[in-house]
Amino acid sequence: MSSGTLAGKVALVTGVTAGLGRAVAIAYVRAGAAVLGVARRRELGEELRAELGADRFAFTAADISVVAGCERAVAAAVSRFGTLDILVNNAAVRTNPPLLALHEVDERNWDAVCDTNLKGPFFLTKFALGPMRQRGGGLILNIASNTAEIALRQMAPYASAKAALVQLTRATAVEYFEDNVRANAILLGGTATGQQHRTAAAKRATPEERQRASAVTANAWLYDPARSEERRVGKECRSR
Repeated sequence: MSSGTLAGKVALVTGVTAGLGRAVAIAYVRAGAAVLGVARRRELGEELRAELGADRFAFTAADISVVAGCERAVAAAVSRFGTLDILVNNAAVRTNPPLLALHEVDERNWDAVCDTNLKGPFFLTKFALGPMRQRGGGLILNIASNTAEIALRQMAPYASAKAALVQLTRATAVEYFEDNVRANAILLGGTATGQQHRTAAAKRATPEERQRASAVTANAWLYDPARSEERRVGKECRSR
């Protein structure tokens, strides 16, 4: 991608302090976008801001599992950069421990997963629609998972939330089609990044390999909201 692919665009990316979220923020800034990064760990967010420069990257510490955190994140993007073109709902969590049989899942684990992986994207989308519609369009990228379609053992809360996120994508795309707001879901397979570093397969990857995998994946997500040929309704992009 050229350095100006997203010139003049403003993006909000969640989960920017690690893995894919961090890689997406870097890729978007390098492509010319202004990025408001959101995560819970302020010190890591500030490190990324120092790396990318404060002119086109700002960081807000917020908890997107609560509605107030979602509203504050969108407000911060608009306050800092004047508008919002792209929302990347990337932040996600798993149960603790990451693999639990359904009968072992308690309310705390269920709520933690669903509040971050579904409630957060829902309300971030709700608040992002205001500036996007006012601007005349926008793009919402929901980072889902192949577990939304493939049944795997010991992942019921995560899979349920990701499947619902795919349906939220479709509903958003249909409801706001006439406002020129696109919504796409990306269904990732196993990647040696972010949360995946806790899985047995990804543990074989070195930190450098995980970082490289993040960068390659992120560069595939450089969508320009203004390009009409990319205006698909509720498209699910799969990565195995």
